[in-house]
Amino acid sequence: MSEVRDRYLRGLMNTKQDLLSAKKVSSVAGMADGEVILSQDSNKPLALVTKKNNVLHRVNLSSDGNQFVDKTLTADELKFTRKFTDYKFFNHNFQDNLDTNEHFLPMNGTVENSSMNESSTSFLVPYKMTLKKIIFRPEVVDEDGSELTFKIKKQANGSTTVSEVATFTYDTTLVSNTLLQVNESDFNNSPTVIAGEKLSISLTSDADLDGSTTIDYYITSVWKTEILI
Repeated sequence: MSEVRDRYLRGLMNTKQDLLSAKKVSSVAGMADGEVILSQDSNKPLALVTKKNNVLHRVNLSSDGNQFVDKTLTADELKFTRKFTDYKFFNHNFQDNLDTNEHFLPMNGTVENSSMNESSTSFLVPYKMTLKKIIFRPEVVDEDGSELTFKIKKQANGSTTVSEVATFTYDTTLVSNTLLQVNESDFNNSPTVIAGEKLSISLTSDADLDGSTTIDYYITSVWKTEILI
């Protein structure tokens, strides 16, 4: 893509136009066919714009190496050489009678536990990760006035001490088979962990949410992951 862009830029710069003018382009009618200008819209980077066959073509320029794309970027192949951001999803579904004890959600499989020192309830973090949201859907709620506390916990590299990263208590009425969502901004601290740490998520209810019945809990978390090549 960069080779095509550079070739296109060289072609524009080799036109017979002596001087590039700088102006805003609001429509095709505002330019002559074959004209090349520099243009900058509000909150957008400086762009090289030309008109050909009554169609405007533009290439955004960069002053710091960061490239801005106005719309969809389409490529046959993407190759990252240093860093990129991705989003990772965890399925924490489990089945239990959720009492008032702290439950550590499964990070793989479907078995929760009372401790994060289990392979099923911990995840060894490979890159810096930030929780963007948790979505939670209980099957049949017996105690809809319960408060649910979500905690992000970790063990630092080289340590077995469990420390709390961030916490949030959901105190809105729960409804059976109905989604609730907890966002990054709801937590008291940034829910971020770094490479080498063990990660776990715990859930605690202040009342017996499902009575004496074992029900299904559907939980998914979404994490922003900063991947270094």
